[in-house]
Amino acid sequence: MKWYRLMAAAMVLAMQAGDVSPARARQLTDPVNADILPAAPLRRPPAQPHPPHARRDRDCLQLSNAFLTAEISESQGTVLAIVNHLTSRRYLLSGDVMGAAIITAGGKLEWTDRRLTSTADAQPHGDQRQARVVLQQQLQQVLTIRVTYTLHADEHWLRRQISIDCGDAKATIDRLIYGSAEIDGGRPRVLELGRFDRPRIISVADDGGIFAGVGHWFYQVRDDGTFQNQQMGWKHNGGTLHAEPLYLGVFAAEPGEPYPGWMWYRAFLERRKASAARHATWFSWNAGWGQWGVDIDDPVVPAYLKRMAELGIDGVIFGSGGLGKGIGGFIKLARSDATTQANLTELKRLGIAGGTLNNGQKKWDDPAAQPVLIEELNQYAAAGFQATAFDFYSSPDTYVAHRNTFDYFQTALEKLQYTECHLGMATYGPQFQRLVRVNHPDDIHGFDIAHFSADWATFLAFRQSRRNWQRKYEYLMPEDGLYYFLTHYSNWGNPRRYTDPEPQQFTYSVHAYCGIGFNFHDTFGWRETIAASSAFTAAPVFGHIELKMPPADVAYARRFFDWMRDNADVLRPARVCAETQDHCLVSKLVNGRGLIYALNYAPGTRRFELKLKTGHDGPLLIRQIYPSLEPAQALRDADMLRTSVRGESCAIFEVNGALESLPPTNRSSFPIDLIDWSRQSGQWTTGFHMPDVRDALRNAVDPNLPRQLLSLDQVQDTRPDLLNPISPDGSSRHVPAVKWIGKGKLPAEYLKTYGFTEQNTVETWKIVPWAYADRVWLIYRPNKPVLMTSQTQPTLAVNDRQIPLVPRVDHRFDRVEQWTCPLYYADITSVVRFGEHNSIRIGETEPTQDPPLAYVLTAADRQ
Repeated sequence: MKWYRLMAAAMVLAMQAGDVSPARARQLTDPVNADILPAAPLRRPPAQPHPPHARRDRDCLQLSNAFLTAEISESQGTVLAIVNHLTSRRYLLSGDVMGAAIITAGGKLEWTDRRLTSTADAQPHGDQRQARVVLQQQLQQVLTIRVTYTLHADEHWLRRQISIDCGDAKATIDRLIYGSAEIDGGRPRVLELGRFDRPRIISVADDGGIFAGVGHWFYQVRDDGTFQNQQMGWKHNGGTLHAEPLYLGVFAAEPGEPYPGWMWYRAFLERRKASAARHATWFSWNAGWGQWGVDIDDPVVPAYLKRMAELGIDGVIFGSGGLGKGIGGFIKLARSDATTQANLTELKRLGIAGGTLNNGQKKWDDPAAQPVLIEELNQYAAAGFQATAFDFYSSPDTYVAHRNTFDYFQTALEKLQYTECHLGMATYGPQFQRLVRVNHPDDIHGFDIAHFSADWATFLAFRQSRRNWQRKYEYLMPEDGLYYFLTHYSNWGNPRRYTDPEPQQFTYSVHAYCGIGFNFHDTFGWRETIAASSAFTAAPVFGHIELKMPPADVAYARRFFDWMRDNADVLRPARVCAETQDHCLVSKLVNGRGLIYALNYAPGTRRFELKLKTGHDGPLLIRQIYPSLEPAQALRDADMLRTSVRGESCAIFEVNGALESLPPTNRSSFPIDLIDWSRQSGQWTTGFHMPDVRDALRNAVDPNLPRQLLSLDQVQDTRPDLLNPISPDGSSRHVPAVKWIGKGKLPAEYLKTYGFTEQNTVETWKIVPWAYADRVWLIYRPNKPVLMTSQTQPTLAVNDRQIPLVPRVDHRFDRVEQWTCPLYYADITSVVRFGEHNSIRIGETEPTQDPPLAYVLTAADRQ
């Protein structure tokens, strides 16, 4: 029996996981109060699930399952009424309509006088069942119009699709009318999901209603609510055109939703997304383009594939330069280049899907270009490539262009193991986004780099971008379909060389690299971001991957990814219950079982008091499973779950034994938040007890870290041998990587801040402190970023010894005089007293009434 069943049988009284000692409580701020809501609709159909069926009833046809019954006019093919089994209400639909305008050699045919005949059948559909109604009509012995209704057993929506069979004749489809959904007395709400997608949610009597829309991202809506596409100009060269489907679903009002129908429509989008995905989980590495430029014809590829296999990564996007070689270039290499052929063989042996960036700026509105593009996809897959990443998608907003886009993306989805899209797709909303496993809606910019961990800063940058899009779309985009980097961006065009000094580029024109984009493994954020991102996605993407990564971190990632694979169904649903720039609460609760995530984005331990509003009427046995495994609590709905989460981390709770396995733990005595500050002689003072972790520090030494870094910015004109030639636009023109993406030579003020030598080198720890797990760090965040050029900088004394504070420089400003230091850190390993009390004194640049935000950190004791 599972642990929770044993506990329930024994009626064990559970501990309150969030209770903390008075001494510990003093360091915590006011608690975060939030409600934990279900991640899926609570209301269930009153009847037991049964196979869907189709039957005649007097003058109409009926399609039924446990959720709804649709009454369909047999002669007109339109929906007359919907019975909502969730609310036991019958809704009469007014004005449902279908139509088409088709231009043939004989002239223009208007399909408005509908005289249909029908067949009704129930037939298998995969491992489920579906019921269908098919109606058809001949038009002047030239065309056959078919209308197909489909209802699946476990879906709360009906699907209607118009098909136009042209036989051998050529025709131009000029207009399609998909349908309309109106209820007399209903209250319609129109959603704006992208440029053109306008689904409708119609509430009736406050307890439920219907929703309707088109299963595509490009169409128009008339003033009376009719969905249509007009002036289509779609030239069809014989055969059958299957139009975009109309969907019509039912909902019941749910507690805690922002408006009636939100929860059930969100569930519809999640189900549609999940059914389109080829894999429940997927772990990918973005190795090209915006990264190092590890390309398919690089001899170093097998070493990285070995590392990927050890980590459990499923796929890789190779490339170099601005847009990479493209799939056409990869096809040529697969035919002619021995290194590429060997790398393809290794990909197949390891079961890793490889591919490249795919420029999304194609001639989508040119019918003649489409067969060439589809054939290129066929050749790409035949060559052994099984992944691609679309980027910079753009298209004219015409039916022809977007229909061609759909056909191409759908073909890629079917032929390849994995597809993703970066920019341009999210503008059109969730109906487009479901055609790839993950979508990067918008680039990251304006994010907070005042986080010690480069990985954590990058994760929060992506979440900030995702959060902005979710707010724009009312949190309706499926979280599991959004793109997250697990690790920070890497140094553009310059992989690790394992030399001392090691070449690195220091300043970039790309925000994503600001102060954190270096080719080193983040020993602090690696584990935290892997855990935290699983709150949102089961298909994360790696930025930097280290060939000589600490074995413990390799093992941790593999175990965590295996846990995600084991529990993909539990991880997939995700409802953000509350979110600010400092914290987030995510529910993955379905029918009283699942997970709860409490994410603390900011430094400093944070308390959470979470009221359970799950709608579950039985016991809720809750145990923390990350970062440490804790005893379970016996709670019920309306009880309070209290917990505390260390800074820049998360806590994961299992509810009612939902998991098949457990994630690896990540226990630590750190960070130690510095509290109880007092002001003396214009400086802030406090103290802390330092655990004796000297053995752990000795075991955490990384011999692969160089003592110094060499600035490529400074030597780009004198050491061309260190630069990688890159094609910014995919052409044959190549330029040095640093000159292409850099800001030129480093300013004198920057060199002075970090203490560069005359040989253009700097001590490695000053730039990438997060790479050093064998050291004890004190991190300080000033209340206001300090100008890098300021003559007054903050000071630190540990046990009355002055220790230099090193800043992280934010160079996302036009002039050097504007560059700031939002974060400082100091290596205090040599002065801290292990197992004893230590004193701290910080001198601020601008005296304030607020005590400093500072903490002590090491990664050495993570277990």
